[in-house]
Amino acid sequence: MSNYRQYPQNAKASYQPWSEEEFQADLDVQQLSPLEKWMYRTLLQQAWVASSRPRLPDDDAVLWKLAGCQDQDQWETYKTAVRAMFQAVEIDGVALLERKRLNHDWDALVAKRIKRMEAGHKSVEVRDALAEKRAQDRQQRVQAGYASGRARRAKRMAAEGEGGGYTEENAQEEERRVKKSTLFNTCSNSVSPLDSSPHGNDMGTAFKSRSNDPLPPPPLTREWRRS
Repeated sequence: MSNYRQYPQNAKASYQPWSEEEFQADLDVQQLSPLEKWMYRTLLQQAWVASSRPRLPDDDAVLWKLAGCQDQDQWETYKTAVRAMFQAVEIDGVALLERKRLNHDWDALVAKRIKRMEAGHKSVEVRDALAEKRAQDRQQRVQAGYASGRARRAKRMAAEGEGGGYTEENAQEEERRVKKSTLFNTCSNSVSPLDSSPHGNDMGTAFKSRSNDPLPPPPLTREWRRS
């Protein structure tokens, strides 16, 4: 069973499948009078959007309104032939009227909805798997780059005769030292050179002591430029 959210079985459809040729070719429809045929057609369309879709409530007090009759007396006059086009059923204790063709069309619509949802769910899974694989590939490339850099440094220093027994472990230690130094410089740059910590943190002092260069002169303002 897929774990996607099930589409409501009675959700409204954006359109109703309809074949006018099949409707007119139905022998039962041909036996109806023009007014009865109009009522029947209207009820078929109402069944597609009714709250009990694709079925109709088996209640004359509601059916005459759904059929578009002028009043209930008009419905009473023609309802016998129109009702005969439907089958009376009871679902969950509720009396309803159904038509097999409507049920068939609705089941096909629900099947199409479920198929689209399953396809969308699989598409999401594929995208997630590809994103995870790309992230793993990036991580592997980064690790490979680190290893290649360490090997190049070790080879270069061995060729230059520096450090004697310079190994990959030394390169790893150097890499950690460089990262730590970079992090310290980033944190130091976020503190003003004239600031000092009230809690005994001498990061500002350490920052100032790293360079004896005087502070740069302030930029010229617009007023000074004019003068």
